[in-house]
Amino acid sequence: MVTGQEQDTVGGGFQPEQSFSGEFTELNIWNYLLNNETIYKLANCESYIEGDLLAWSKLSWQVYGEASWVGRSRDLLCTPSKRRVTFFPDRFSLPEAIHLCQTVGGNLTLPSSLAENTWLYEGTVSKAPYCSGGAGPAYMWLGAHDNHQEGQWVFLGSGIPIPWDGLWQGGRANGGPGKNCLVMLYGDFPSRWSDVSCLETNSLCASCEFSKRSTLNLRGPGVCDTSPFNRQYIIQGESGGKPALSGFFHSEIIYDDKAGAWIMRSLKIGGATARWAPITFGEYPFGTRQWTLGYDVCGLRKNDVVNMTLSVCTEGQFTCADGTCIDLAVRCDQREDCPDSSDEIGCSLVDIPSEYLTTMPPPPTKKNRPMPVKFYIDIVSFSFISIQEQTMGINFRLRLRWKDSRLLFRNLKLDRSLNVMSKESMHAVWRPEVLFRNAHGNMFTNMNEGAKIECIREGPSRPGGPDLPEEGL
Repeated sequence: MVTGQEQDTVGGGFQPEQSFSGEFTELNIWNYLLNNETIYKLANCESYIEGDLLAWSKLSWQVYGEASWVGRSRDLLCTPSKRRVTFFPDRFSLPEAIHLCQTVGGNLTLPSSLAENTWLYEGTVSKAPYCSGGAGPAYMWLGAHDNHQEGQWVFLGSGIPIPWDGLWQGGRANGGPGKNCLVMLYGDFPSRWSDVSCLETNSLCASCEFSKRSTLNLRGPGVCDTSPFNRQYIIQGESGGKPALSGFFHSEIIYDDKAGAWIMRSLKIGGATARWAPITFGEYPFGTRQWTLGYDVCGLRKNDVVNMTLSVCTEGQFTCADGTCIDLAVRCDQREDCPDSSDEIGCSLVDIPSEYLTTMPPPPTKKNRPMPVKFYIDIVSFSFISIQEQTMGINFRLRLRWKDSRLLFRNLKLDRSLNVMSKESMHAVWRPEVLFRNAHGNMFTNMNEGAKIECIREGPSRPGGPDLPEEGL
């Protein structure tokens, strides 16, 4: 049996790009057909039956090449909780902890039973001395509060009452009206709950729970079709004492605790890496970060620094620099919707090709026909009329409309007033000029003082490709 290869031809050899990158366990083969109930119980850890032809625990497995054997408890696969939980062993204020969980598609964890509470405590207590900062027995935020009514504990965000009363220090909450946030304790009060102040000066570790596994999408110049880095990741395992991200096929993002940096690396191409070193200890690579390439990739060179965005945002959403997801339609609408205002940064309307010539008009819309320019004049007022000199002065607004198919447009709105080109872009594109032959001095249109160019969106927009560091239309 060969894992991770397409059997194109019998004895056709092996292809490196099809090799398996990942982990597997509990490989069993039975000499009979398993019924649906048995399969369901195996998948949900309700029973354990080994194969009669191939039994995972009863055979001596040999490991070759770069593969390795890791011994783990079955409890890591079969947990008391049906929810997925990831522990982040760094200190955060409560707002920072809530934001972190949201950026990875989850919520701050709250155990719903004694078994879950014990399991969560046992899986995190080894980090408790660091998490507490030596300031007491509290070491981890839990996802509930009683801000609205003292003693009535509800989930953060939803406000729904919590289903389990918890394992309180002293048998009940006793912090009073000034302590409305929930934490887990260790030391003399193992796995107990306590209510503490919600002040941002308090910093503890965080654990995020997920109703389903989150997929994080990577986009930017380093993920073209031939890139050694995957475009999708899941949080799985750990490295350097922090959660690791496993790519869908052949790359991973891990923390190098010795270098103090996050490393993106291919599992198939040696040396294919990218590196991001956080300025502040405890930062994670979610949102938009500047990655330094350690390999020639996608037309970029080794040591190039590129913006790459890693987030759970889906189609139709924009990823703020801090990892927050907002509606893509409000990107570049001259209103700050991201907490860090990054939705209004880099709002260019046009991409101008390097071979573009401002002296050459756009190609015509129909072959062998002149390029049409629509011409509108709105008369505002008559400034003077001189019958004796047979002259008059007119104040008017001149509007010209044309199509330039050489340009690629981005972030266009249906409201044209939001699509005004910058002064730099105005002077970098071709524009028609109008000569007034019977005017004093034979004046041309003035594209400087008071002039502007609006881009008109005539049809539906298309999302930008994954090679762009941020989503756009």
